[in-house]
Amino acid sequence: MYETIKLFMTAGMIIIGWWVVQLLTYRRERQNKRDDKRIEYMISVFEDLNEFRAKANVLEIAEATDFLMRILSKIELYGNQKQIEKMRELASGISDNKCDVSSSWSLIAMLRDDLRNELNLDKMSGSVATFYLKG
Repeated sequence: MYETIKLFMTAGMIIIGWWVVQLLTYRRERQNKRDDKRIEYMISVFEDLNEFRAKANVLEIAEATDFLMRILSKIELYGNQKQIEKMRELASGISDNKCDVSSSWSLIAMLRDDLRNELNLDKMSGSVATFYLKG
């Protein structure tokens, strides 16, 4: 009788241990997927904003609006509160003709800094590096 109880206790502990490990693994995988998706978003938005800045002078209004709406929707979906506020400020400023595309530098710098932090890279100080070729 004692051996049977001992056997059931051991089997129960193994089952509970397996269940706990599975639960923790599932949670870790979900967090990793969430982190990966956030990093993908940050890279995508960073690239889109830089492309928008580079092409802003030659884009038609409809194209520029599409660019900004795509960027805004990504930031609203995955961004933190500061990024959302900065993007809304930028979008409303551009639509009201109160600011130009150069005001997007602070948002680009914020995205760059957050992305570098997510990737555990060294912090960068100063403005976003850029250059324009004249020809």
